[in-house]
Amino acid sequence: MAYLQPASGDPIPPQTIRALAAILGLSIPDEDLETLSTALRDQLASVDVLLALDLTGATPPPAFDPRWHD
Repeated sequence: MAYLQPASGDPIPPQTIRALAAILGLSIPDEDLETLSTALRDQLASVDVLLALDLTGATPPPAFDPRWHD
């Protein structure tokens, strides 16, 4: 299962993606704009889901063991 689920709503306007690319000094081919606009919309929707979580009282473990355990 993908971590990023398709969101409803309009894709991000291509001119917004072009503006973001210009700020970053990137060039984006025209054929990639539609895919990027949909992917960015979905990415922003996934952030909204995370921001809506009530994490009151949730704290991360103080230490992590980098080794894998079964």
